Amino acid sequence: MVIRGEEKAERGPEAGRSASLRAAFDAARKAYFGPIVGGWARKRVLVLGPGAGPLAKVLADAGAEAVPHIPAALDPAAARRDLLPFSEASFDLVYCAALTAQPVPPEQLLAEASRVLKHRGKLLYDGVNRTRLARLLLVQVLRRAQHGPARFLTPDETAEMLRAVGLAPRGLTGLGPHRLSMRGAPVLGPVAALSVVYAGWAWADKPGIY
Repeated sequence: MVIRGEEKAERGPEAGRSASLRAAFDAARKAYFGPIVGGWARKRVLVLGPGAGPLAKVLADAGAEAVPHIPAALDPAAARRDLLPFSEASFDLVYCAALTAQPVPPEQLLAEASRVLKHRGKLLYDGVNRTRLARLLLVQVLRRAQHGPARFLTPDETAEMLRAVGLAPRGLTGLGPHRLSMRGAPVLGPVAALSVVYAGWAWADKPGIY
């Protein structure tokens, strides 16, 4: 699997905990969105953002043709489509993982994601809500907010961005501790509260484009 873009490996004592947390979120992402997309098998999926490589591998193991890509900030003179160097309508699914931690403005990324989606394709995403609880847990406790709370987005703000690029928001859920494993460790999954991490999807309606 070739990862487009640059993904830096984490080092130091926090690396193990970070990898475990990322693996838990990736498992929750696969499990939650699997039924929504009708199963991952034979779906061409573009996975965007930090951690794109591990998530793409999880989806590939489930049968998807997963293409990981880490967008890089563009020179102001560059064409917008250079952000995602893929053809129009070339993916069944686009997953914007950790939308609020993307290295480029989310509105630009969503516009390009919409371009590369096929008609009736789905954009999947998750992000961090702009709440005091999210700030406390992710910034002060887990130290997982890569770009700081100024980049957090409310679900309503994300939905507005999706509509602005021609995508129709649909399902929405919180992601968090769902149950305990047999070893007593928390297993992440859908939860009712949207106050920390939320996940959702949007529909691409492009008649005449396949």
